[in-house]
Amino acid sequence: QMGLAMQYEERVQLAESLFDLALAFSPDYAEALGGRAFIRVAEGKNAEAIKGFEAAISRNPDLREAYAGLGNALAQTGNATQALETYRTLVALCPDDPDPIFNLAQLLNNSGDFEASVAAYERYINLKPDDPLGYLRIAFPLEDMGNLQRAAEAYEFVLRLEPNHINALANLGHVFEQMNLFDSAMEAYSRALNLNPGFTQALGGRARILG
Repeated sequence: QMGLAMQYEERVQLAESLFDLALAFSPDYAEALGGRAFIRVAEGKNAEAIKGFEAAISRNPDLREAYAGLGNALAQTGNATQALETYRTLVALCPDDPDPIFNLAQLLNNSGDFEASVAAYERYINLKPDDPLGYLRIAFPLEDMGNLQRAAEAYEFVLRLEPNHINALANLGHVFEQMNLFDSAMEAYSRALNLNPGFTQALGGRARILG
């Protein structure tokens, strides 16, 4: 593991040297500015990374990777509003790329804009209908909005794709519990516990129902 870490560190140092060399010849080389900013992110220097991504975007407003890096760095530093705007710009640049749409949906959910989050997750699901993660995540804002039936349907769809998805089973049990469908909740919790007898969320749900 130490050897792998050293190899990784050496590759990062080589990459930064190459970026520096490229920028020495062309100070406005957007890809090199963005690449160096990603290194700052890996080092935990998000403030420097943000400046680097912004510099890259100013040189090349169509550099999608820089928007993605900037959005993530802004989100990590608590700049939620700016992160949202950055991802909205990125989604406009690449409307058929599911990854920025997914990240936008997460940011919208975290900001409490549940309706917009659901709309973004629906867009993601249309692009990746066989990805259980989209159905799993859309259930969160649906549940927060009180749309328990649709949340349950989303978790059930996860289980059609991955029958042993333990988090979907436990979350489905919780939704059924809120809907007072206690037999269905117990079935979901029991299925989760068959997969992992110590799964805390399912144990807690079953204990609440049994009283």
